[in-house]
Amino acid sequence: MSFKIFILFVGFSIITLFCASQNNNVEKIKPVEQDNRMYSVDMKSARNLYDDKFYEKHIFLNGKEYKPYHFRLNTSPLFDASFGMEGTIFVNGESYSDIMLAYDIHKDQLIYVTSLFRNHNYICMNRALVDSFIIVKKETTMLNDYKLPQKHYHFKRIDFPTNCNMEMQDGYFETATSGNMLLLIHHEAILANNEGAEAVINGIFKYNYSQKKILKINESYYDITSKRKFVGLFKDKRKTINKKLNSFGVRYALLNKEQLVETLQLINSI
Repeated sequence: MSFKIFILFVGFSIITLFCASQNNNVEKIKPVEQDNRMYSVDMKSARNLYDDKFYEKHIFLNGKEYKPYHFRLNTSPLFDASFGMEGTIFVNGESYSDIMLAYDIHKDQLIYVTSLFRNHNYICMNRALVDSFIIVKKETTMLNDYKLPQKHYHFKRIDFPTNCNMEMQDGYFETATSGNMLLLIHHEAILANNEGAEAVINGIFKYNYSQKKILKINESYYDITSKRKFVGLFKDKRKTINKKLNSFGVRYALLNKEQLVETLQLINSI
């Protein structure tokens, strides 16, 4: 049973009982016994209160319970190793902001962090209903009071067409646009070789991180995980692109989204 159905069932029961304790729209029925009081409330009032207090704020909830399965050590299967970042989710064309989200990049699952249910604090969202989401990494103070600015990460659910020109699994991708080109980055946490006493006894698992980079140009998708593949898409601009990539001073595999977008902007301007 999905959490949405569960919420509707339990929500109505709770709201009805809640209304019973209020003075407005409540009619007290004369008790049969002194210690056995009964109350009633009309369905419209209960529904209105339910919509106002609960339903409209949590209508996007649709999914199964998410159970944490790892011990956090030096690595984590979660994006930014965070079990709760402020964010916004877009479901069926509607946006819901000021909520707490986590993104499991090992299982490619979006998690809603909530305190609505006892012993059920994490809900794995039904991916088929999620259009996109934004998670916010707040400003961080480093050593010597150096501050990393707040950063927004935009993710979109990508369903690749059956006639796609490359093999790729559907899922969530970090996105950025430049002209007619859409940059897609799939973040992955891959389970490492977890052998030895520490893993067996303590259940501590470690993950290696990787990124799958894809470029969508018009309606075609291209794998640009390697520098060779990326530059090969723009052979007539190869020299200019290589010069730009080398100016960043890091290997192509370590380029961040902003550096790739800057390169795409240069390509569009030529």
